[in-house]
Amino acid sequence: MNRIHFDKEGNNGVGTVLSFYYLNSDSIYLYNVLMGTLFLTNSRGMVKERHKLKMSLNLTPDSLFIAPLLFPQTNSPLTKLGDELLISGFFPNEFEGENAVNRPVMTYFDCKNQTIRHSDSYPAIYHKGNWGGGFSYRNPFFTISPQNEIVLSFAADSQVRVHSIKTEDYREFYAGVGGEHKISPAEKDIRMELFTYEKQRRHYIQNLSYGAIHYDRYRDVYYRLAFLPDPEIDVQDEALRKPMEIIVLNNRFEVIGKSRIEDDLYWVNQCFVSPDGFHIQVKSDDDDILCFKTFVYEKNKSTDVFTI
Repeated sequence: MNRIHFDKEGNNGVGTVLSFYYLNSDSIYLYNVLMGTLFLTNSRGMVKERHKLKMSLNLTPDSLFIAPLLFPQTNSPLTKLGDELLISGFFPNEFEGENAVNRPVMTYFDCKNQTIRHSDSYPAIYHKGNWGGGFSYRNPFFTISPQNEIVLSFAADSQVRVHSIKTEDYREFYAGVGGEHKISPAEKDIRMELFTYEKQRRHYIQNLSYGAIHYDRYRDVYYRLAFLPDPEIDVQDEALRKPMEIIVLNNRFEVIGKSRIEDDLYWVNQCFVSPDGFHIQVKSDDDDILCFKTFVYEKNKSTDVFTI
């Protein structure tokens, strides 16, 4: 239907873009993670503003504060609410001294005043032990409720966190798979040199974990991905793909159903909602074609349960 060309170099260069937010034809935000730079462009590919996002808050040396690595993606996209642009991130390493305030994952860039603030450090389960850093357990996901609240999903937490962007006080709701599945750190020792790549992968397949959460405004429900432990998975496999369930929550964040979905080569960080249902990308034989499986939420009238 249309195409917008952006230069990689030069006066209008934006480099390699990780995420974008299309507000209108005159305001398109692009984020380059390697440059740590946010660009405001238009539909003609012209750069109107560029902002190097400096993450230091000038905290005291003994605060142990560590700003997140900003990493917006399809399941945690750049999102603009009011004058602020929401940018998710994660903590890609393990250090002593983690607490409820010093490892934030949400960053707010005030587009008008060009200021930065943070919120939502990791839950208490992360504060002791080694989770391996990286994407398996440190990378969070969020969606926005109809009330413009942030709804956060952490990989190691069966709860979801909900709060307004105007406050750091939050409510928690159980949004797990149930059963006796465990989620525990891989090591008690924080030192990363003791944590091998194979140990990280083995820990992942032996523990429950959670992924993206999406709000479906067409059906007024939330979908949360869960990945079940399976020690039979070969840790030498190139991609570790655990059995997957979709958890369904109503608008009060109550679990109203869950469904195990058939095994496939899912790209679980590439999901979106449309009037047709909940779409998860699957492998395509042609790189120019995006393929998705679509899961349709509906109420089973005969048994009064929910299925996908």
